[in-house]
Amino acid sequence: MADAAVVVPVEWIKNWEKSGRGEFLHLCRILTENKSHDSSTYKDFQQALYELSYHVIKGNLKHEQASNVLNDISISVDSGMSTTFKVLDEKCTIFNSLALAVVARILGDGTVQEGKVEKGQENVDVFNAHSKYELTLKISYKQQKFNLLREENEGYAKLIAELGQDLSGNITSDLILENIKSLIGCFNLDPNRVLDVILEVFECRPEHDDFFISLLESYMSMCEPQTLCHILGFKFKFYQEPNGETPSSLYRVAAVLLQFNLIDLDDLYVHLLPADNCIMDEHKREIVEAKQIVRKLTMVVLSSDKIDEREKEKEKEEEKVEKPPDNQKLGLLEALLKIGDWQHAQNIMDQMPPYYAASHKLIALAICKLIHITIEPLYRSATWAVDHEGFFSESDPCDSTAGHLLSRVGVPKGAKGSPVNALQNKRAPKQAESFEDLRRDVFNMFCYLGPHLSHDPILFAKVVRIGKSFMKEFQSDGSKQEDKEKTEVILSCLLSITDQVLLPSLSLMDCNACMSEELWGMFKTFPYQHRYRLYGQWKNETYNSHPLLVKVKAQTIDRAKYIMKRLTKENVKPSGRQIGKLSHSNPTILFDYILSQIQKYDNLITPVVDSLKYLTSLNYDVLACILSGEVIT
Repeated sequence: MADAAVVVPVEWIKNWEKSGRGEFLHLCRILTENKSHDSSTYKDFQQALYELSYHVIKGNLKHEQASNVLNDISISVDSGMSTTFKVLDEKCTIFNSLALAVVARILGDGTVQEGKVEKGQENVDVFNAHSKYELTLKISYKQQKFNLLREENEGYAKLIAELGQDLSGNITSDLILENIKSLIGCFNLDPNRVLDVILEVFECRPEHDDFFISLLESYMSMCEPQTLCHILGFKFKFYQEPNGETPSSLYRVAAVLLQFNLIDLDDLYVHLLPADNCIMDEHKREIVEAKQIVRKLTMVVLSSDKIDEREKEKEKEEEKVEKPPDNQKLGLLEALLKIGDWQHAQNIMDQMPPYYAASHKLIALAICKLIHITIEPLYRSATWAVDHEGFFSESDPCDSTAGHLLSRVGVPKGAKGSPVNALQNKRAPKQAESFEDLRRDVFNMFCYLGPHLSHDPILFAKVVRIGKSFMKEFQSDGSKQEDKEKTEVILSCLLSITDQVLLPSLSLMDCNACMSEELWGMFKTFPYQHRYRLYGQWKNETYNSHPLLVKVKAQTIDRAKYIMKRLTKENVKPSGRQIGKLSHSNPTILFDYILSQIQKYDNLITPVVDSLKYLTSLNYDVLACILSGEVIT
């Protein structure tokens, strides 16, 4: 039909209202005189209808004008119009197939999954030439079957089977990726949903980190850089319901993706709850509550029965602690610490108030575990010297000529402790093998941990022993000038850690005499100037740096008041034991209060002196420092 001669001139269309309409009607009457479908004139009639429809499609003629002229034709045009519509529909179908093939080739199937089915693009069956009713029904009332994604469940089943297979053989991520591409093309799978399934399987198979990281790196080369982060963010938002709890497996997947730089922390951080301003408000609320507790404990109470009642009320309040809401930022931080991604963990803690993250026990224990792993080689090393002939000869640990580290430094003779295995992660912080290596990450970790080292007394003892070993090396003679300068820097860091971490952590430990004696083993290697300065800061500054320490100070003073009110010559022994227990953790606060009471009441001198025989070595040194300070003032 398209090859026939043009029978509807363009001039008729341009002058349709003036003369074109009449010319077209006259032409149709002439061409339909012979009603035989095989005649040449009838074929010209079909060509005329085709050209009329074509001008309507091009916009040269309004469809109302075309429909009006067809109604004016005296004979039935059902057969001619059916044939015309069939030809136009075939051309439209061919064009749609070509367009979809080209777009799918350029943009991928996932881009053209939606919106490719428009009205008039569905295949129209061959019209029945003798049924005008069927023609009207198909054009006006045919319903479009619209499947939003045009995906098949079989494709996802095969995808899960592909990702869940045994990976111990010769299966590589490149091979799996090619199979995934085939499944996407064969079953019209949405690439974003495929990525979501990959992450779900990754959560269930954490032992195959290397495989899934390689697979995701290759897969993301075909996607937008932000796609992976957005999908992960939607996963976190799914658990942000009032009673929702984010699974640890999701935290771990996010941490691994961060460590391998597949996503950016700033992009993921905005998807997590609670907001930073809520965290700051919570921190301020804790400070206010600590001050309120101090105010209650410092109130003057005349009856001892009221003290007992107040202690019972305090115990009831501790029992009524509600389950805290799910904090996704802390959950991600814990996962980062567990896999050894210290850099990203540090970035998260920098956006929170000081010691806020470490005030949560799980975070503090995760930092302690990472420090355990990092200092393990140094803790179990000792100094051996290498002679000029290349043979090893045992030397004194303090000998500055010592070279290679082979046996234990920090572990006392006879002590037994299980070794700590290193992380199977090349991106984790490097382990410290010398005192100089402590400056790389370990000292920084302690600064973020702060007083919450109290959760891990074993790590507390390890750090003290390493410090004691370092002081022996520092005090040795014969060191080179360059080495002396380096060790002075390390000494400065060690004193800072003692002030900011060790002493505050000892204050939060509950009557731990062993840790007090262990700490004295390092303190006795310090000059008295360093010791007394540390004691002064412990007494005057440390207890104001954290809400927990504010509470501990108030509780210590309150307990000291209770003991001193009942101290007499007759009960020196039981009262002395109570003073000794209280002094193991907070000697500066206790002795400062006791000395203030002695100055007011002279009759307390003898019982107090008799009760001090239960103190540790560190406590005696602290008492000497406070006494000297009182004498000077």
